[in-house]
Amino acid sequence: MCEPREGFLPRRADRRLCRNSPVRPPNGSNRAGIYTDRGRAYYDKKDYDRAIADYDEALKINPNLVPAYNDRGVAHHDRRDHDRAITNFNEAIRINPNYALAYSNRGRAYHAKGDSDRAIADYNEALRINPSYVLAYYNRGRAYHAKGDSDRAIADYDEAIRRNPELAKRTTTAPLATSPPPTPAEASHTSRRQTTTVELPIRVCHRLCRLGLG
Repeated sequence: MCEPREGFLPRRADRRLCRNSPVRPPNGSNRAGIYTDRGRAYYDKKDYDRAIADYDEALKINPNLVPAYNDRGVAHHDRRDHDRAITNFNEAIRINPNYALAYSNRGRAYHAKGDSDRAIADYNEALRINPSYVLAYYNRGRAYHAKGDSDRAIADYDEAIRRNPELAKRTTTAPLATSPPPTPAEASHTSRRQTTTVELPIRVCHRLCRLGLG
């Protein structure tokens, strides 16, 4: 079978043998992952419409691709369509109830809609799944602060700073987290960044986001 090495065309010496043999196209799971990755690239350029279109394509191929639902929700959130964002996070959670990132992202969407109670409930669930989720403490503190519960807000801010002291060094507007790239197994089976105004050091937030900790 004439197939390219991963990321490469066939070696020049082999092309003569391959000339009449079509290169096998990516299978369905890989195509879904490619659309998801291209969607993230469009998202990074703030081209949310194209990003969403690519997540749509990924989900046509694999309707159980959790990262695509999460990332499509993030894109809708950044377009300020919080209801559609929540719908996508709901679907990610339905497929993978232990996906802490989707709970945290849905909490941010509820917070943006002014529903602090639901936001706090989602941060609670994210922290139940991942007690080390630094930005969930931070965002829950913001939700408590919005409700006027300063004591609980301070407790959460303290915990976020205890777990990552860099958070206290300086603040600036920075993006929230998105999903890490899907592995081939995730792309073919089930279980995956988000931007909203958050007061965090840019370098810290970007590091956390790349780790899926935002």
